[in-house]
Amino acid sequence: MAAHPEFMNFPARLDRSVYDAAVRNYVAAVGSRASAIYHVGNVRFPGLSDIDLVVVVNTPAWDNNQFFSPYVRLGKPYTALFHHEPRFLPQSCIDAITYSSCVHASTGQAMDQIPTVFGSRRSLVHGTDLLGQRAVDVTSESWQRCRLLETSFIFSRALRELACEPAIDVVKLMSRATALRYPVRHLHDLLGMSRDRGYEKNIDEVRERLLDPMTTQPEKVRLAADTFELFQHSARRFEANIRTLFGIGASESVSPAVMGMLAGDRPAPGIDTEYLEARRKATAFYHDEQRAYRLSAGSIFATKPLNGARKPYVQPLAHRIASSARWRLRPLSAF
Repeated sequence: MAAHPEFMNFPARLDRSVYDAAVRNYVAAVGSRASAIYHVGNVRFPGLSDIDLVVVVNTPAWDNNQFFSPYVRLGKPYTALFHHEPRFLPQSCIDAITYSSCVHASTGQAMDQIPTVFGSRRSLVHGTDLLGQRAVDVTSESWQRCRLLETSFIFSRALRELACEPAIDVVKLMSRATALRYPVRHLHDLLGMSRDRGYEKNIDEVRERLLDPMTTQPEKVRLAADTFELFQHSARRFEANIRTLFGIGASESVSPAVMGMLAGDRPAPGIDTEYLEARRKATAFYHDEQRAYRLSAGSIFATKPLNGARKPYVQPLAHRIASSARWRLRPLSAF
């Protein structure tokens, strides 16, 4: 029987104003090189929710990695609110957003569609709405299947990583468990299955209780342990259904099968071949432009399933040191 995991980094409730201040400070820091900055995602559980931004970058520069990084530009009260870098979109390739892995609606979408279709809507917080109505067509079966392949790779990897962790980071665990909801919705829709409302309700209830100051530490540990088991079970069931949908044998490893389908080296059931080729070209052009703009991170596409096809920009060590020193000396104070 496996040993009971240890848990660390339990969340504490924050005031929503801290998130708003973090976004304002980030916009003030990087706005001079950004034609548009969008806040996406929902901050329903301050203390567990993270900040998701999409930044349209208008200036190629040798120090963009540090200039645009919230971990460099912002002070400690705010960096923990960013679980990953913003998504960076060079202005030269904004049409790539229509093929991307980013599941959010344009600023003009009706709000009654948001909870079940997109999950969130872009909100322009700086500049001009260059993206306009551009967004992925989440009703496209080809897009849904490509996204399911990506997420099956990501969650298969997450399960392996969790199994090796000496202690489970509760904030990261809840982030992963929350993120699983939308691919499961797409998968169940494609398989003609009822959506797993129970899983979604359970995750929201746990997030609320973890942030409740009246919840004792032993109760938080039990909630984390229950969520850990639920996430493992749901992710394994998700993988089993992916195997069924895409004809991946029980003896095959999911990851190489997924990479082969996304690369066009293996038949991808249900994905239009012209769409897949157009998506691959859009992905390649986007990553070419990321390199031209000297951006190493923040891809709008899931990069790990690309099997090395993406060649990220590698910033010279001297540039990284000089740029880090320059921009760390100029963090903005909170306001």
